[in-house]
Amino acid sequence: MHVLLFYPHHIWNGLKSAFSLKHRRHYQNDIHNRLMATYAEVPQWWYGIIWVASFAMAAGALAKFLPEAPVWVNSANLRLKSTLTHL
Repeated sequence: MHVLLFYPHHIWNGLKSAFSLKHRRHYQNDIHNRLMATYAEVPQWWYGIIWVASFAMAAGALAKFLPEAPVWVNSANLRLKSTLTHL
């Protein structure tokens, strides 16, 4: 609150420069951006796979180590176990 009351002009100028086109052009041409431009973008479905795997591992860990977890956790774990036994 102190910063908002005593330095509003600094905050306003910082926000204006952060969203200005000149500021974005300057920081999009830095050395790190140029080096990263040589690599290909990661497909979006990779993030989906990582999210699903993380969620499944978290639900499995909760069901195993926290038996008083909500019902949806235990039901997800049962489906996972039945799927893995058929492999």
